[in-house]
Amino acid sequence: MAHLPLARPSSGPSWGTELLEVVRRHRRAAGLPAPPACFADLPVSHDLPAPEDRLYATDAPPAARLFYLTSGTTGQPKRVIFSREDWHESVRHRAACLRAVGVTPDDTVAVLLPFGPWFSGDNVTDALVELGARVLPAGLYLPHLPGTAKLLNRIGATAVVTLPTAALALGTCSPLHGIRKLILVGEAASPELRARIEDSFGVRPRSLFAASEAILGFEDDCVSGRYHWDPERIHLEVLDPDGVVRDSGFGEALVTRRYAEAIPLVRYRLGDLIELVPDASGPCFRFIGRVGHAFSLATGVKVTRVQIERFLDALGYGIASASFRIRHLADGTDAITIDLRAADRLDQGEVARWFQSLSLDLADARACGYLKIFVQLRPIPRGYPGGKRRVAFHESPWSL
Repeated sequence: MAHLPLARPSSGPSWGTELLEVVRRHRRAAGLPAPPACFADLPVSHDLPAPEDRLYATDAPPAARLFYLTSGTTGQPKRVIFSREDWHESVRHRAACLRAVGVTPDDTVAVLLPFGPWFSGDNVTDALVELGARVLPAGLYLPHLPGTAKLLNRIGATAVVTLPTAALALGTCSPLHGIRKLILVGEAASPELRARIEDSFGVRPRSLFAASEAILGFEDDCVSGRYHWDPERIHLEVLDPDGVVRDSGFGEALVTRRYAEAIPLVRYRLGDLIELVPDASGPCFRFIGRVGHAFSLATGVKVTRVQIERFLDALGYGIASASFRIRHLADGTDAITIDLRAADRLDQGEVARWFQSLSLDLADARACGYLKIFVQLRPIPRGYPGGKRRVAFHESPWSL
């Protein structure tokens, strides 16, 4: 594997002299070796170290200015920290991806994404402003979509950036007359879902691939599911099934940002299974699925097996079996039916509340109107053989 220097890329800021000096000082005080000098020496991390971690203390400039939350991998809120320059570089990278999928300064773009503590809405909006486009930050609240559709017609919107589920729901509102570009973010859409969205809008959707930790790339114009990434901005590798870091082939995505002021220099494990593939036009990867995946919602919310086991353990009752049936409905919403066989009596409302509390993303999807949760409770039948708890998942009419 090549040892790439921690050098300033041809575009964008340096790694941050101040941060490197802070890291050196704290590592010397702790009696630890010098900080890494090449990508191969960088640690692999599921998460950012806590801000109080003495090895990555940021008590000197440049100070953190923005904090966003992400919970896709663990289900628990994680903070992703940006300095002003970190944020601007992330926005410029997203703007380059939007430009690559066809957005121009002449477009009027509606952003139907979560805002506030979540990263995507603010980042995409700032990137569109960076491009010089006219922007409507419309949000994602389902009851407001009919009014949003009328507003898009009134202002002559030409493009929409949204989640797959919101695209489906928007397609059931008033006919949209001028939409020529449809960009999907969030969970990678299955071929069946993409076909339904294309039928609804008469436009072939394109996707951007991003996480709060880093923007990864944009979808190829000809091959669905293949994404281009920019080695001047990120360094992408995979952690193969044997635990070896490789710069080609199949494995869990490891991404290192080639700019960093407010965060440590680490390889982030994103929980996405990808394949790094050669391409004459530049570095590419193919999205395959999720690590520890149980199921996904069309809003992009991911639920892992670990989260499901934690939910069942938290009920505190003898659960003999659990079935989760996920229906992706035609109106863009999802319905989950949780069927439990339990030794003791459970309260359906309490079970639904426990499940919703698995992550802020699930709670947000339900609050915005995109998720309905139903609970069925049945006693354990006589003569049940016992043994290991049985857990099953069923998605229809497609899986994400």
